[in-house]
Amino acid sequence: GTKALNMMNFEVGLSLPVFFESKQKKMIDEAVYMKKAAEQEYNATSLSLQNQLRSIYAEAEAARRLITLYTRELVPQYEATYNSSLSSYSVGKTTFAMLIDNLTRLINTKIDLVKIQSTYFSDTAEISKLVGENLSKHRGEE
Repeated sequence: GTKALNMMNFEVGLSLPVFFESKQKKMIDEAVYMKKAAEQEYNATSLSLQNQLRSIYAEAEAARRLITLYTRELVPQYEATYNSSLSSYSVGKTTFAMLIDNLTRLINTKIDLVKIQSTYFSDTAEISKLVGENLSKHRGEE
């Protein structure tokens, strides 16, 4: 019976990280993959924005050139034609139909000008949104 009292049971629990290195490598690999995915997404978004900006800028430039054409040439030309036909009509040298036709052309040209101006301002607003800056400050339109 005394032998049983001399025996002592001693137990130590130790948790060794046997897979620590492979788990850490997996985490590093995942972080590298996530970084590459984020870089690819950033590059794709950047390219998409650049393409949008080029397209909208080209449209705005075309509208700007048309605005110049309409304001410097077409509208003044149609105004002169209408005024001439109005004078001719008042002295009986042209028909009422010709007068109305010239007035209609003038009105339609002015309507087209307003539509083109609308496109231009819409495009410049979109460009401002894409670049994060108010472009009207640079044009003195505030």
